[in-house]
Amino acid sequence: MTRRLSPRLREVFGALPLEPGLRVLEVGCGPGALAREIARAIGDGYVLGIDRSARTIAQARAASREEIEAGRLGLRQAAVEDFELDSGEAPYDIAVAIRVGALDGRHPGLEARAHRRLAAALTRGGRLFIDGGAPLREVRLARDLPKTKTKTKTKTKTKQEPGRRLEATMSDREQYQPASDLISRRIADLGDWRGKTLARMRALIHEADPDVVEEWKWVKPTNPGTPVWSDGGIICTGECYKGVVKLTFAKGASLKDPARLFNASLEGRVRRAIDIREGEEVDAAAFKALVREAVALNHAGKR
Repeated sequence: MTRRLSPRLREVFGALPLEPGLRVLEVGCGPGALAREIARAIGDGYVLGIDRSARTIAQARAASREEIEAGRLGLRQAAVEDFELDSGEAPYDIAVAIRVGALDGRHPGLEARAHRRLAAALTRGGRLFIDGGAPLREVRLARDLPKTKTKTKTKTKTKQEPGRRLEATMSDREQYQPASDLISRRIADLGDWRGKTLARMRALIHEADPDVVEEWKWVKPTNPGTPVWSDGGIICTGECYKGVVKLTFAKGASLKDPARLFNASLEGRVRRAIDIREGEEVDAAAFKALVREAVALNHAGKR
């Protein structure tokens, strides 16, 4: 039943043209909530969920034992731009991708490679759906498009944008390293109380919202990036400074916070933050309630 899904995934599930017996490929399956729901809806069909993060695939397997044992669901660690059917594996009728960076249009080279891999993995009439519509839009793969002759354009040099040097020199593959892996690396690199604190708060966020999406944003030459947790919009960010771990809630000023966890950025009109210092421990139940309230507020704004 779709009550197992977040409001966003319920909309996605309802928009998919599912029928009994279909073979469905979910790209960027995360913890597997949507893949499991699809598996229940297509009867004797089959769902394969792929994700580039080994940690995420492990989480999905742990939560999907029933569907895997029944032979309705499979999970595989793979990046979409590298995905290939196994020997003897039948192609898929539908592919769906939600919040997959390689397919969001920002990096045409990586996207073209991903499209080629998906075209090879789908049946001749197979269809690809991604987010960005209402709530989905269908993407026509290259094999579906009429062939046209195109003139070769002369390439012109463009002036380097100040402050964009790091992003311009990073390869597509480096830029698309899974956010969850980057967050895990940040925690490991800290190697002190800050890493343990950030790891604990991360775990509490996932407990409060199993559909949470981990992101890595705002990479600059002076900043390697910031962990971000989102569902229907940004829930909060996790920043680590010398003496404090700071969790900034994007819409904190609109949250009730009955436990008064917010202790920083109190003057702002939109954000609020929780500063955690060495030896301090945030109340788990109150924090998870705050995360759930933030998620509800994000989705309420989209209705």
